Amino acid sequence: MDNNAGASSQAISFQRTIGASAETIYAAWTTPSLIEGWMASHAENALKVGGSYRYEIPGPEGSAFVHQGIFLALEPGRLVRQSFAIESEEENPFEKEFIELRLT
Repeated sequence: MDNNAGASSQAISFQRTIGASAETIYAAWTTPSLIEGWMASHAENALKVGGSYRYEIPGPEGSAFVHQGIFLALEPGRLVRQSFAIESEEENPFEKEFIELRLT
């Protein structure tokens, strides 16, 4: 099975070394109260495969950048794969895109 089926050829990939355990990073990426501490002013999710998420990221002059999607794969301490959409866009330029956080 091709896990990248439908993915754009314009994918962005990068690696980072973070001084924290994979379990800590997984929690920071999936726990609404922790997400609100580093990325979003408001975060909500149903943390399960097929569950949705919605994060409000503060923007300039009081605006908010809202993104949302579905969890496509979850492996605690190892992997988060989620779809990505911009709530305010009538057409989703990221319709076939996903975010993948792979922890090693």
